[in-house]
Amino acid sequence: MSTTETKPTEQAIVRYDGQEFSIDRTVAESDSHLRAALSGVYPSLATAAFSRATENGRLVVTATKTAGTKGAALDVAARLAASGEHVNPAIRIATRVSTLLATGALHPARFARLERTMRRAAERGSQEKTVISTTLSRLRSAAPDSARGPVGLL
Repeated sequence: MSTTETKPTEQAIVRYDGQEFSIDRTVAESDSHLRAALSGVYPSLATAAFSRATENGRLVVTATKTAGTKGAALDVAARLAASGEHVNPAIRIATRVSTLLATGALHPARFARLERTMRRAAERGSQEKTVISTTLSRLRSAAPDSARGPVGLL
């Protein structure tokens, strides 16, 4: 081999979405290099999971799609479901006082002991109402954000 000739690089195989193609082994050995090299052609590879194996002495990389922003909604729903129940403190104390009234157990001394708790609950309840109202207002006034599509279609 002369000094002007270049040595052929060892190739690896990448399998993705039913396709198979060759790529330089040094690129295939690194997830970040694969993403950089291929996500321009295959945008979903930007978040793909890669697994590597050797077949007949050759590196084979299998790329698997992972959930992107569409799958993130499932995480939000799971977190909401796991967050537990919450009752506004003002509603909780109002229910307690109503029960005491209905059972005849709310006498002046007990009412005096509950007064401070009722004020704190009313303040916290009012704060929660303000946060919820602000959030709803922002959600209602937010402009829709359409998903990105291939260039030229939007």
